[in-house]
Amino acid sequence: MTGWLFIQLRAATDLRHQSNCTGDEVDGLGKWLVTSGYIVTLKLVDAIEALEAELAAEPYAGLRYMLAINDDELLEALVALRKARGLTREQVAERMNRSVSVVADFERPGVDPHLSTIKRYAVAIGASIETAVADFVATTSDRI
Repeated sequence: MTGWLFIQLRAATDLRHQSNCTGDEVDGLGKWLVTSGYIVTLKLVDAIEALEAELAAEPYAGLRYMLAINDDELLEALVALRKARGLTREQVAERMNRSVSVVADFERPGVDPHLSTIKRYAVAIGASIETAVADFVATTSDRI
């Protein structure tokens, strides 16, 4: 199942239905419960629907999404190359003149490292990186 979990926290006094709740559906908000005077609302939202809505509302949302995917793929390719070469994080850290925790943080999914760190990591594992710049507006001007 695709989706992500939306969590909302509000004061229990804001709830129209004051009762002993155990996780029932309330006003379309999804599953909820009251704990320590707060209402916690849990709602499963379809990630694809949310992305489609964002793309329709903002013309550069697709570009941001595409660039984020490219970043993730670059970092995943670098980590895969390190592993294929049999290099440990300790060896890479030594070659980068950084701590092992810096290398571990770099390899963690969802990070946003500085370009200088990406280049330093690439040199440490013996990788080259090729980049290209394209005019997004010129290629999508009919959609903007």
